[in-house]
Amino acid sequence: MPPGPVQAVLTSDAHADAVRADTAAAHTLGITGAPSFVFQHTYVIAGAQPTEVFTDLLRHSWETTESPPPEKHT
Repeated sequence: MPPGPVQAVLTSDAHADAVRADTAAAHTLGITGAPSFVFQHTYVIAGAQPTEVFTDLLRHSWETTESPPPEKHT
């Protein structure tokens, strides 16, 4: 990324409200560190986890929603 626009964002409050909203949402879910991954605004995976943890949560998410999972393309 070009340093000029990055510096401009970092030294302004242009996105402060969005950052505060994201931080509040994270705290509501019990997130206190990174990396954290949120699924369906409900399920949280905290920290580095094996692939199986993500796969299991994705399957659970698909099973508990009305929308079917995307078709597998090979």
